[in-house]
Amino acid sequence: MKILGVFIPLVLVAELTVFGFQTWSFYGEQKDELLDRLDNLVTVQSTGLASAVWEFDTDETQTLVSQIMDLPYVIGVTVRDESGEIFAAMGVTEEAPARPEFRQSAKILFSEQGNDQPVGTLEVTVTGDQINDALNDYLKFNGFVLLSLFVALVLSTLIATRLFIGRPLDLLKQAIEQDKADQSRPRVQWESADELGVVVKAYNSLQDAQEDADQQIKSYQAHLEELVEERTAKIRASIEYASVIQRSVLPHHTDFDAFFDRHFIIWKPRDVVGGDMYWLRPWGEGMLLALGDCTGHGVPGALMTMLATGALDRAQTEIRPGDVGKLTQRMHQILKDAQQVADGQGSDGMEIGICYFPNDRSKFQFCGARFSVFTSDGSRSEEIKGDRKGIGYGRLRMDQTYSAHSVPLDPARTYYLTTDGFIDQVGGEEKRCFGKRRFKETLSSVSQMEFGEQRKKLMQTFHAHRGSENQLDDLALIGFSF
Repeated sequence: MKILGVFIPLVLVAELTVFGFQTWSFYGEQKDELLDRLDNLVTVQSTGLASAVWEFDTDETQTLVSQIMDLPYVIGVTVRDESGEIFAAMGVTEEAPARPEFRQSAKILFSEQGNDQPVGTLEVTVTGDQINDALNDYLKFNGFVLLSLFVALVLSTLIATRLFIGRPLDLLKQAIEQDKADQSRPRVQWESADELGVVVKAYNSLQDAQEDADQQIKSYQAHLEELVEERTAKIRASIEYASVIQRSVLPHHTDFDAFFDRHFIIWKPRDVVGGDMYWLRPWGEGMLLALGDCTGHGVPGALMTMLATGALDRAQTEIRPGDVGKLTQRMHQILKDAQQVADGQGSDGMEIGICYFPNDRSKFQFCGARFSVFTSDGSRSEEIKGDRKGIGYGRLRMDQTYSAHSVPLDPARTYYLTTDGFIDQVGGEEKRCFGKRRFKETLSSVSQMEFGEQRKKLMQTFHAHRGSENQLDDLALIGFSF
């Protein structure tokens, strides 16, 4: 069919071109013949009208005009006297002809004693209808011939294509479709000495080569899968071991039990390891509690927590116990220095909330770097906001300062430190973040419960909101009271 789509239009265009040229030539011949008739008619009839016009014989002139009008191709005759006034007229005289050349005129000359004297003008208008009629007959006949030739060409081409091209192509198509369906690499059973035979032979050779290549690929894939499984197992083991290391850095639950009267801890990395970290350690005559959210998740976030742990260790030895603002500033400086040495940019950092509890436990000092401490008495929840700057980021000044807040400890209230994993989790029917307002309402509803029940209720709320959505961030939440 593609041969027909290419060959037949070319032949059809050629035939139409020749047919159009012949039609145009035929039209030109018919028009020239009509104009010759018109020219001869005007010449002859102008002579025949000379006597009648000279003698002002209107009846004779009108009779001659009527005879001219009897000709099938004449549609108008006008005879004018020497002054240009109409002497006799019939048919179309005022309207313009279809073509300017279809109206011709000639002077009427009366010969007297050998001298030709103009006595008037004969004007004859003819129609091109007979040309159109002849052209229509010509088009009908030659169009029928052209259509017959075209149909014969299509039928002969179809038969030849089916007999000599279609069969091997059908076999080749069936083999290709079967190979596409089941990849069985079928061979085409066809042999000939023409070009199609060469194509079929090349296809069969290609199938042989492809089958060999498939076997090699399967062998390579099997080996590659073994390597991937081996490497994946090693990576998984490394990450699991990193999780063990990270968990070993976390304070033991007995440390919390020894210091806080009541508490709970939620620590749920998004991956096996994460970027959220918390610390509980003695500092001078009191106890230091910190919760941090480092840049990144997974392994990068976990590595950042190790860097943060080192920064806290060092800053704690350099800063006077209890000055949580200075401690936060020093951690910022240490992290900023470490990152600039590592990559020259310092694009990573962390958010951290630090609480210092003196031994009398009447109040605690809080410093937040893009971090808040929440407190609730069961009826309403309050937020004590920290500064709006994180720590360690390259865009921050080295001497960036952080504010400390003195927070009274009320036995009737519960206090909470949280990273943004809970608040920023997307879920619900509208796929929105949980949000700080809803988080505070949740704290108010659970703050008077037993702490184990609080933890359970908060996790149920988190999972109910998350639904089928993935956990977006690491989650860390600490609740305590005295």
